[in-house]
Amino acid sequence: MDNVRVLLANSPRMLRESLQGLLDRQNDIEVATAPPDPIELLSAVDRTEADVVLVTLPESGADPGICSHLLAQYPELLVIAVSPVDGRAVVFKQVITREELRPVAEDDLLKAIRRRREQPFSPAATPNDRLGTVPQPEAEETFPRKKR
Repeated sequence: MDNVRVLLANSPRMLRESLQGLLDRQNDIEVATAPPDPIELLSAVDRTEADVVLVTLPESGADPGICSHLLAQYPELLVIAVSPVDGRAVVFKQVITREELRPVAEDDLLKAIRRRREQPFSPAATPNDRLGTVPQPEAEETFPRKKR
């Protein structure tokens, strides 16, 4: 089975070093550090073929602005925002859904990262399949189509 490729982005130095140390000790996770510039981060995702990007969760708890750009360009990507203040983490995927991991323990963070390997992206799957939600029935056409 392939390793999970993690891109460590724009975190404060102490948090970045802590996460780097944790991830480096894992046999099934490869880590790369991204440049601090958001534009360069987008190209780094492409260059490293990252499965997961770790970013900083703002102190306000708001969604990091880069998430929507990353997921729009790379819908199969998993983005995990980690708080440098209290260690909370929020998982963003596809249509920017949030999954609170509060308080986050090292095991919980590693499980969220490895989830990418367990739930690979399938281009043939519908968005509902990838998000694990129940598909809604298709709407029935109420008016017959006119033949041209």
